[in-house]
Amino acid sequence: MHGQDDWANLRLGNQTGYDLLSTPAGAPLQELSHEVFDDRALVDTDGDGVVNGSDNCPSLSNPAQTDTDGDGFGDDCDPSAFISDLELSGTSAPAQPIAGAATTYTFSVHNAGSGVNHHASLTVDLPANVNIGAITASSGTCVRKGMFISCKLGDLALGATVTVSVVATHTASGTVTVSVNVVVA
Repeated sequence: MHGQDDWANLRLGNQTGYDLLSTPAGAPLQELSHEVFDDRALVDTDGDGVVNGSDNCPSLSNPAQTDTDGDGFGDDCDPSAFISDLELSGTSAPAQPIAGAATTYTFSVHNAGSGVNHHASLTVDLPANVNIGAITASSGTCVRKGMFISCKLGDLALGATVTVSVVATHTASGTVTVSVNVVVA
């Protein structure tokens, strides 16, 4: 800016603009009141009929909004309110695998805890001397990578049982070791 000395007339403020749509034609501009609006408060992410802005436990469905200890968090979200207890059992048929014959391994995961068990998963690690055939789950999905099978069982209701079956043909006789784990994420 050569030859200009308007810096003294420069006025800085924290206003970023005016809403011209609400100003009548010919009227002087007036500053509008701007409120912060959080539309996430109107969403019900857990589907319990209570919007997140009013929900004391927005991550888990709890339509009654019970808060026994008065801490502002619903009982369903209190760590002490939930006891995770997944029971894992497994069988093979036939009981003693035979080389060249199909063996069906069946694994059951039972929720014996105190409520819904979220994001349960089951992993199966089979030995190298088997050919893996069909993999089925009564709930959730399973994927195979090499000799490793990972099943996302989803949410297990209290008392629910999910079964995963794996059909495998053994290529050699001998001791078979199958490693199985169940995890809650």
